[in-house]
Amino acid sequence: MDRLMFLILAGGRGERLQPLTNSVPKPLVRFKSSGAIIDFTLYNCLAYSAGHVQVLTQYQGTKISNYINANWKSAFRSQGREITCLHGKGETTENFRGTADAVYKALCKRKNRPQFVMVLASDHIYQMDYERIFRFHEEHGGTATVGCVECARDQSHRFGIIKTDNKDKIDQFYEKPSSLVGIVPANKKPLSSMGIYVFSTETLLDYLSQNQHTQSYDFGKDVLPRMALNGDAWAFRFMQEDGSSAYWRDVGTLSAYLEANLEQISEAEDITNFNRIPGILDSPIYKNHRIRCFKYGQRTIVNSKIAESARVNEATIENSVICPHVRVETGAIVKRSVVMDGAVIHPFAVVEDAIVEPNGQIRRDQINSGIFQPGLSPQLQAPC
Repeated sequence: MDRLMFLILAGGRGERLQPLTNSVPKPLVRFKSSGAIIDFTLYNCLAYSAGHVQVLTQYQGTKISNYINANWKSAFRSQGREITCLHGKGETTENFRGTADAVYKALCKRKNRPQFVMVLASDHIYQMDYERIFRFHEEHGGTATVGCVECARDQSHRFGIIKTDNKDKIDQFYEKPSSLVGIVPANKKPLSSMGIYVFSTETLLDYLSQNQHTQSYDFGKDVLPRMALNGDAWAFRFMQEDGSSAYWRDVGTLSAYLEANLEQISEAEDITNFNRIPGILDSPIYKNHRIRCFKYGQRTIVNSKIAESARVNEATIENSVICPHVRVETGAIVKRSVVMDGAVIHPFAVVEDAIVEPNGQIRRDQINSGIFQPGLSPQLQAPC
């Protein structure tokens, strides 16, 4: 019996990220100047150095399979590990009906089930040593461990909110509550689920089997609240050495996506210094592309990430992310923005605090065509 297996949930459509998800599934949306959102979860699995990985897909699952085979399969193979995809369409008799249903079907298809399973989301930005949460799970001996961080009170409606006792046993689990009244005191930040779970497999299957007879098949809405009421779930606080919550971002909205991208080029929040573990040098996520300050003639690039295949003429780029196959033409200005794959910023066009959609054509004096300004972005400081 394998000791631990990773199951990565990657079947969602990502409606709140449209139009970025019109042609690619949410896990494959570009993040930074190379790579994709799912790369952060895959890197964390690779860094653990043990346990097979299965990615559960549904919406445009073939694209996810192709991406993993091209960019990650050899890295896991170099460690003697498997990474495979299980599609909700074609591999099972019916679609995955929810996160709990997907995990149930994946585990039921395995002849040799692992002793423990770690269920992970594919749309979060963070770097985490999974050994710590796994060790915590073994020590408390319960069925479930939920990774969690503090979140802003006005963002609590986006997450599963956890109420614990003094020893971090979860008393109650609230999925995306509309109000914190009676849940979290007014002077405290709520504790939110990171979408990272460790389960003891056989007991988990008991819960999932019961869930098959309900009308909903979701971990946050159904399974975790029941585990909490049974005293079977614990909260693992993802923290830095000073006791504050460690870096973790959900990029499920356009504003969160823009902000997280720009944080990657701020001095305080650069979390992309990945270790040189076997196979990682070939991964897109390992490529940094960071330019702190470059000036040549009329071309100025300050504190930005520029993909190798992008072409920048005599333009100004500050505190921005320029993705593959982008063209920034003479006289154009790009500030505090993300310019997605294949977009063209035409001569003397100005893009500020915005996302330019893939293959967008931005011309001078053009009004919001292909540009999305989801909110104010961090005002990053230039280093020179």
